[in-house]
Amino acid sequence: MRILFLVNGTEVPKPETTTAMLAKAAKARGHDTTVAGIRTLGRSDHGSITVLGDPVDGYDAVFVRTNPARSTSAIHHVEALDLLAIAAERGTPVLAEPNGLRAARTKLFVTELPESVRPRSLVSRTREELVAFGDTCPDGWVVKPLSGTRGRGVFLLSQGDPNTATALEQLTDTGWVMAQERVPGASDGDVRLILIDGEMLVVGGHTAAVRRRPKRGEFRSNVHVGAVPEPAEITDAHRFI
Repeated sequence: MRILFLVNGTEVPKPETTTAMLAKAAKARGHDTTVAGIRTLGRSDHGSITVLGDPVDGYDAVFVRTNPARSTSAIHHVEALDLLAIAAERGTPVLAEPNGLRAARTKLFVTELPESVRPRSLVSRTREELVAFGDTCPDGWVVKPLSGTRGRGVFLLSQGDPNTATALEQLTDTGWVMAQERVPGASDGDVRLILIDGEMLVVGGHTAAVRRRPKRGEFRSNVHVGAVPEPAEITDAHRFI
């Protein structure tokens, strides 16, 4: 098989990244792999979607490994997904599905989940609205950029917190803010599950899941800020969600 991996830039992914491990595993299984930046995508005068000058439909699978929140040119990712959506509609397997990636480009998609499986949330750029929401969260609240990753710009606040004004000033000056009520058990970190067609992925009898436990003195469960990944025990609550 010919497999294409699309990344943010033109640099080769670092060995410890998921993208690099996927490409290495594919190559070890005898597949022809190519890594390219999204800016090499295009559309020919004949209507073919191209990458590095070659038609994308010449690949058996395209893995989209980009993240608009980690680039200073997020608009390029939106435009790239538009091109990839055309390729997918014409039969090229694109993973993940471009329209799904466009819908989940920011944290806004979380607000469309049922209230029974997500924290109370508010999205706003108005500081007064955000503070009023925080006043309804006696156990604390979290504010974060609507578009962001790796725990950057995420603050845990409490009612009357003297850092509130500074945090909201920093966040609202650059974009929309998502505020969420802190939920019980948050200090234990989070669990990430891999779903395929709505079902939990099970490999060798084990569910593909990881718990990210924050380091001491830190509330964020991002590995990039020191959280420790460990095997996750799947509970009935996870299955319900």
